[in-house]
Amino acid sequence: MMLSTWASLLVCLTVVAAVEDTVRESDVQHVVSHLRSLMPLYETAPERFRRQVQSENETTENQPPLPPPPPSHMHFKVNKCCKKMPKIMNMKTVRECFKSIRPAQPPGGPGGPPPPPGGPPPPPPATDMPEDEESVDNGSTDVEAVEDADGQNAATSEQLRHIPGGKSCKGGRHPGAHRNIMACATQCAFEKESLIQDGTVDQEAFAAYVDKYVEEKNAFTWKDALDAALQNCSASVPASVNQQQNCTSGAMEMLHCMDRQIFVNCPESNWKSNDEKCEACRAAQENCGYKRGPHKRV
Repeated sequence: MMLSTWASLLVCLTVVAAVEDTVRESDVQHVVSHLRSLMPLYETAPERFRRQVQSENETTENQPPLPPPPPSHMHFKVNKCCKKMPKIMNMKTVRECFKSIRPAQPPGGPGGPPPPPGGPPPPPPATDMPEDEESVDNGSTDVEAVEDADGQNAATSEQLRHIPGGKSCKGGRHPGAHRNIMACATQCAFEKESLIQDGTVDQEAFAAYVDKYVEEKNAFTWKDALDAALQNCSASVPASVNQQQNCTSGAMEMLHCMDRQIFVNCPESNWKSNDEKCEACRAAQENCGYKRGPHKRV
């Protein structure tokens, strides 16, 4: 009796083991079979990709090479074209006037102090810049100009963004508070030099101021360029003043115009000839009327 019981248990264990082995083998076979079914995808995809790349390369090789991109006239120093341009106005005075006129920033910067924890975010800071970026690129007229490290003035220290062949020469003037501040800062500097009379630039006093500059700086190489600039700007500046500004003496416009005309009439001895960028830059200043290159903020 006991022997038959042990025999029955042994048979049961053998059956269970056989079933388990069968299941495991079945699972393994299923997985292996599935992996084998996927192998063609892994084997053929790289080959298909290689054939595609090879085909594209052969097509490119049979085509003529692409022409080189057109030369860029953006982001180069204007004083690389016209060397040692005269610095008529003491830009340190303009900078001091700007700092005295510019309103103080509120605590925390233009956006105000940070909001309390858990509170709503502060509104975005107000901007006086035009919404249309093209107006900034094509007609920046803020005097915003101060001398850079090498002592060059605004026209020679800034990078020109657009010249003919790119965007049009339509002018766009900053209508915001920054322009007003700079107009008043430049007027302040002119007043300190006694160059303002009856609310406008005294043309005779300014001409004498330029002649004095030539004598003191021994800048006789620039005499013809300065005379041409004075003649042009004396006639064109009064009509170019934006009467919506807070300060309408024309000091800022005169400084812009002088910078532009000095550059246009740069003596050949100071001009970098046979340079496409420089020639295009000068053509932009000649053809765009009341226009200056972009500036850096004070």
